[in-house]
Amino acid sequence: MAEEKIMIVDDELVVHEILTHYLKREGFQVLSVYSGDHAMDKIVTDKPDLILLDILLPRMDGLEICHEIRKISDVPIIFITSKDATHEIALGLGIGGDDYIKKPFSTV
Repeated sequence: MAEEKIMIVDDELVVHEILTHYLKREGFQVLSVYSGDHAMDKIVTDKPDLILLDILLPRMDGLEICHEIRKISDVPIIFITSKDATHEIALGLGIGGDDYIKKPFSTV
């Protein structure tokens, strides 16, 4: 069986490094995208099984990406972001996000 693909969409290199280390150790294939404008192309071509999506991205923010993804796919989307106000969480979940993890997060 092919590895399940998890796409990380975040502009912080350290987030990619930490998540990639742990996800690969658990047997997942990791796809890395560092800006919002490249995310949509990669989502269409690579068809990830799960997307870990930051909200604060250059050129196209995570909320806009989520909205666009929902037009073409029901892939699970987990927001990973420092934006943690209740209305921001509600907005992210309301436009199609499946869950919301606040940065910084623990890998323990």
